[in-house]
Amino acid sequence: MAPKTENRDKEYEQILMVLRDSKTPLYHQIFLILRGKILDNTYPPHSLIPNEKQIMELYDVSRITAKRALNELADANYVTRQRGTGTRVREQLPDAPLEIQSDDLIESMYQMGKQTKAWVLDFAYIKAPSYVAIHLNCQEGDIVQMAVRIRSYKGKPFSYITSYVPESIGNNYSREDLGNKPLFQLIEQLGIKLSRAEHSVNAVLADPTVAPLLGVDIGSPLLSVNKLIFDETDKPVEYLADLYRPDRYNYKVNLAVTQESEMNEAND
Repeated sequence: MAPKTENRDKEYEQILMVLRDSKTPLYHQIFLILRGKILDNTYPPHSLIPNEKQIMELYDVSRITAKRALNELADANYVTRQRGTGTRVREQLPDAPLEIQSDDLIESMYQMGKQTKAWVLDFAYIKAPSYVAIHLNCQEGDIVQMAVRIRSYKGKPFSYITSYVPESIGNNYSREDLGNKPLFQLIEQLGIKLSRAEHSVNAVLADPTVAPLLGVDIGSPLLSVNKLIFDETDKPVEYLADLYRPDRYNYKVNLAVTQESEMNEAND
């Protein structure tokens, strides 16, 4: 087990070296890394996390920086610090992330709508830019309905969502409707049956617009998830560009092994 821990900590060190020129203080970067590992259960409840000396060696920082990182974790109620026994993860964490787990498109969107609340920042009809037109299979300059929403979980913002739908769909609901119901439900109320979705996932940095709305520092890492949703005729009816705080959102997908893949593996 020792070599595995050593390799993992070396990965942490490489991440920190990349961010060493960031405007975000080093102690806060270490705090974010350790908090992320607490939330993803790398450091489960009651387990010890690296002490001041270990943090100094792992990240090549001063004792003051290491101490500030651990104190920030303690102040945020992620850990308890006791002289002589080390720093341990609390049993009850303050910010357990929203977890969506499903292999069904509608079910995952239903879970999201049921557990979270939306605040509509913008609701407008615009001329489709080229990247939206490509996804919605329309002409650049065609009118589409665009909305920007913040979703919160337990009163804390975790996602910044920009959605685009054809004008013919958007004309059937209002800004108030969108604040009260998930977009997919408003679309289904029109008799449109959703059949499938294409997802693409990337990592991006929070810009000056999104950062304050999600309560993070400018340049903080965010999870970018673009979704293109199709109806039963395989026509695109909704394009979403979502940004998530990775410390407040987990999305798990169940992947099954098909009979065909088992046969291919057997033939290899």
